[in-house]
Amino acid sequence: MDCPVCGRDLCFDHFDSWWDPDKFDWQRRSVDLAIYCSEHFHKWWDPDRFNWKGLWALVIFCSEYFDEWWDPNKLNWKKESRDLAVHCSEHFHRWWNPDEFNWEDSWSLARYCSDYFDIWWDPNKYNWEDSRYLAKYCSKYFHKWWDHDRFNWKDASLELAVYCSDYLPVWWDPNKYNWLDGSVGLATFCSKYFDKWWDPDRFNWQQASKLLAEFCGDYFDIWWDPNKYNWKQASGSLAEHCSEYFEKWWNPLKFNREHVRSLEKCYSEYKYVWEKELKLAGLLKA
Repeated sequence: MDCPVCGRDLCFDHFDSWWDPDKFDWQRRSVDLAIYCSEHFHKWWDPDRFNWKGLWALVIFCSEYFDEWWDPNKLNWKKESRDLAVHCSEHFHRWWNPDEFNWEDSWSLARYCSDYFDIWWDPNKYNWEDSRYLAKYCSKYFHKWWDHDRFNWKDASLELAVYCSDYLPVWWDPNKYNWLDGSVGLATFCSKYFDKWWDPDRFNWQQASKLLAEFCGDYFDIWWDPNKYNWKQASGSLAEHCSEYFEKWWNPLKFNREHVRSLEKCYSEYKYVWEKELKLAGLLKA
């Protein structure tokens, strides 16, 4: 419906000037009311006229009026369960129905309804393909949901390391862990358990060398391997975070010349060493 004031369709600013419930096309445009005129909800809402096929729009755009429009018998649970969890979590107790909820979208429960974990959690219904959401948003309930065999190690190992590092002694399994994607998480968030997880043959040196230097410097003598370390990506991290081991890692031929400025952060006592050797190697102007 065009606004007589400005000519715009469904004008929000001049709602009262064009709104006429008897002339409105409820069948075709109920959804538009929910999307564009939610703040005028009380003026247009009519459960008998509203096209309930557009209930999804109420869930997403009119959640603050939940108590007025909610009707579990009108909801398409298969399609709209996720939207309830995402947009109406504060009304969880009103809409929650474990028998009707579409558990294929159970990630939305972990992501947006973690405060109600003890109510909705069911290990036999949860979609374990989306394990990462449990690790990321329900870490404080780790001991309630953890299942070594059901957990999606391929896609969610990184989240375990990042968000559930305190429980590493419980979940750690070097044969299940996704080293390719998750090495960065181990180095960054699980350094205190370094002795438990370290494996130089499985660790992703290409991706996470920099993080070893930055977060696992205390274990330098254990992990250092000049032939595996990613010099191209992480030379600067050695200078910035492992300067006390300079004499062990310094190699002017392997050090990335693009990271030369980071050497300024090494102890001053080594400056004459690296300046001289880089000049001899032609990597620094004399």
